[in-house]
Amino acid sequence: MHSALRVPEFMNGIVLTGYAPFIPEELEGIMEKQYEYFSNIEENDANIAYSIFKA
Repeated sequence: MHSALRVPEFMNGIVLTGYAPFIPEELEGIMEKQYEYFSNIEENDANIAYSIFKA
C-alpha cells in the first residue's frame, strides 16, 4: 500500500487479501479494526479509495 501511494507509476494494481495465517490474541482487536477500515475504504478515506479505483 505504501509503495502504491508513493510511486503509483510502478504499480499496475494492488491486491488486499487480508490473509494472515495466525493472529496473536493481543492483536485481534487491531486486526478487526483494520479489516473494517479497509472493507469500508470509500467511506473511511475517499482519497485513497479514489487513487486505488481510478485506474
